[in-house]
Amino acid sequence: TYAAMYPVMPSSFVIDTPGIREFGLWEVNRKNLRDYYPRINELSQYCRHRDCSHIHEPSCAVKEALADGSLHETIYQGYCSIYSSLT
Repeated sequence: TYAAMYPVMPSSFVIDTPGIREFGLWEVNRKNLRDYYPRINELSQYCRHRDCSHIHEPSCAVKEALADGSLHETIYQGYCSIYSSLT
């Protein structure tokens, strides 16, 4: 019945808010979503396609990092989930 905030990294937190089932993202779209994922944004400069979505394109550095383990699957799955919810 109360909100709780848990630190997971020096500047990152998880907030547990009972009763809240979803939240909205303002000014976030498919083109700028990678800007909110520092590791994905960093890797995207090595993708073959400049406008790579990191979902289905060949020669995607993000998917290669996922395959070799240098990008955590949870991060990528979160990115994909949000990407698919955006229009």
